[in-house]
Amino acid sequence: TPVRVWLRRAGFEVECCVPIEGVGEVDQVIDGWLILEEDGFEFHCSQEQFQADRRRVSAAGALGYPTLRLTHEDIQAGEEHVVRTVSAFMIGLARSPRIALPKNVDILRKRGIQF
Repeated sequence: TPVRVWLRRAGFEVECCVPIEGVGEVDQVIDGWLILEEDGFEFHCSQEQFQADRRRVSAAGALGYPTLRLTHEDIQAGEEHVVRTVSAFMIGLARSPRIALPKNVDILRKRGIQF
């Protein structure tokens, strides 16, 4: 896809069609940790697909993979827009003081969730 070419040209590592256990195959994984999905309306317009997409994002997040979804319009906006969008998303996550365990870790303990 053009997105893969653009991101590689910018210097990102891009893996395509990556199977992730518990999630399924994702469009791309950037730098080993960011899932990038290219969403066209034709494949994501039904209620079933909408729900499946949200379950996949939740499953990926539980495994430590944040997901960025690019729309057809994002891709049509071109290379610079896509590279800036991916870069800003990664920087935002990397610098975020909001990413942490729940303040009340008993929520996790009561459910036997290892942390």
